[in-house]
Amino acid sequence: MKSFLIFIAGLISGVLLMILISFILGLASLSSEKEIPVQYIEVQGRKGAVTLHTGMIKDSVEILCGKPDEVSLHSIGSTTYEDWGYKIKNKYGLPKDYQISDLKINFEDGKLKAVDQD
Repeated sequence: MKSFLIFIAGLISGVLLMILISFILGLASLSSEKEIPVQYIEVQGRKGAVTLHTGMIKDSVEILCGKPDEVSLHSIGSTTYEDWGYKIKNKYGLPKDYQISDLKINFEDGKLKAVDQD
């Protein structure tokens, strides 16, 4: 009878310990997953008006907007940043080499982070 009670006590304490561990791991995963709201941005690209959204991959942006005129790539730690520039409007009639990009798209680790259009 004594060994049966020890067995039941061990079983109950094991189940309670597993519930506690799964609860702690669940809280840790919730705090590490920050949900970033998706923002939709309509820009004027070479192919006309297109709608981009934060989190888009670079290939999708290139399909919609075309190949960028300027590309800047840099890394900080394990994060890679890439900035694309498009020369859409030629306000002053300058050759393309002397124009300033009027559509700037920023990526972080291959995903769209921000857009700026003049």
